Amino acid sequence: VYFKPTATFGASGGEIRYSLDGGKTWMVYDESQEHLVVKKNGAKVRFNAVSNTYDHKETQPPYKMVPVNALWNQTVTVNVTLETVEITFNDITITGASKIFNGTDAFTGTVTLKDKDAFIAENGIDGDVTINSVKYASVNAGDEIALIIDVSCTDDTKIIDNKIEGAVGSIEKAEISIVIANAADKIYGVALPTFKYTQSGMITGQEEDITPYIYVVKPEGYDGTYEMLPTSAEGYVITVDTDTVLTNYVIKNVTEGKIKVTLAPIDRLVYEKGQFTGLDTKNIANRNLEIGFTRSNGAYEKLDVKFYEYGIRKDPNTGDVIEQGYIKEVADITKAPADFYRVKISLPKTDANGESLDDKYYIDDNLKDFNFMIKIIDASIFDKVEKEPAKKDPAKQESTQNVVTQEKQEAPVINNSASAQVGIYEDGYANADNTDMAIESTQKQKDYIAMISIFCAVAITIAFAIGVGKAIQKRIRR
Repeated sequence: VYFKPTATFGASGGEIRYSLDGGKTWMVYDESQEHLVVKKNGAKVRFNAVSNTYDHKETQPPYKMVPVNALWNQTVTVNVTLETVEITFNDITITGASKIFNGTDAFTGTVTLKDKDAFIAENGIDGDVTINSVKYASVNAGDEIALIIDVSCTDDTKIIDNKIEGAVGSIEKAEISIVIANAADKIYGVALPTFKYTQSGMITGQEEDITPYIYVVKPEGYDGTYEMLPTSAEGYVITVDTDTVLTNYVIKNVTEGKIKVTLAPIDRLVYEKGQFTGLDTKNIANRNLEIGFTRSNGAYEKLDVKFYEYGIRKDPNTGDVIEQGYIKEVADITKAPADFYRVKISLPKTDANGESLDDKYYIDDNLKDFNFMIKIIDASIFDKVEKEPAKKDPAKQESTQNVVTQEKQEAPVINNSASAQVGIYEDGYANADNTDMAIESTQKQKDYIAMISIFCAVAITIAFAIGVGKAIQKRIRR
């Protein structure tokens, strides 16, 4: 479209301006130009005239440019319509429309007019038709991705109407390799760690995380869920399926990793505070003498608690002492007589439901040799009515006394020092805290009884002395 704008100005002169963007930007029209070319279909061209006026401070140039007044400031709008030339999918040829994912929308094939000369002649184009650019509508892999094709012509009187629809290409997924690292040993019952891996083949900045797809291979024979037990010496296999669906990649090679499961340590004990103190032959039947631990799933589980009394094992042939100490297991501690007993714990092979425990847990080294002493007191010493001891046959008594004396001489000597106090602590350490339970030494219990007896005797003596003193005073006064 050709324009030849003219305007008549006064002696000060002026200029013609035009805008192709609706008045946002104005450009000066050069009168030396023969015409103004507008190529945009449907464009609106606006014209304006600006008059020069004197500066009024001077009657000679330079002049100050000012817009003309409203009467002269006229804008002319011209609608431009160019002849359109339609191009469709049937007019082009596409080759090499498939590529391997590379993270860009660049088209690596070619797009050409099937018969350019015939197309130009049929549409009366005075010039050339050019395919400027071709790109994919998406950067991600896919089978039928639309192609965006930009076409133009050099004929100023024509404009290309792009009707190319149905032009598609494909982006194939890139192949990658995965190497899964061996994981650190997992303690039974503890959650699986986050698996680590390295990859090769992914585009920088376009990586995809495969961590959610890594899993531990089920042992043979398992179809559903299963429990990872510390039974495999080689460990469990960690892998990822090669058919895992990723956006832009396909897993070609996988180097699998391993993870081992170890036994869970029992390093803290659970018991009722003070349950092993203050025992006598009557109250022991009502005491909870359990010691247990907390399983990985949070459930309480009992340990085997056994009680041992002092005994001597001799060679039946020679009579020599083979072993002595607290080695004789007590069948029922609630029926045992007053005496000292050693308490030992151990892990049962199965729980109450028959589920195995020894293939899942072990007693920590700090508690491996855990044991302590308890004393059961004869409840009859608390009775108020004293009974006369039964008469015994002197001969039998002497015989029995000899046996007892012999056995007592073989019993170990108890260390009564402060450092010899026997204690039970939750974590198996010698240092107690306010949640732990301490068992007082047997000698200390004896000391308590002796002190109470002495205190009572002294109190009675003092009371008797006071009474006698008062009686003497009364006689003297009389």
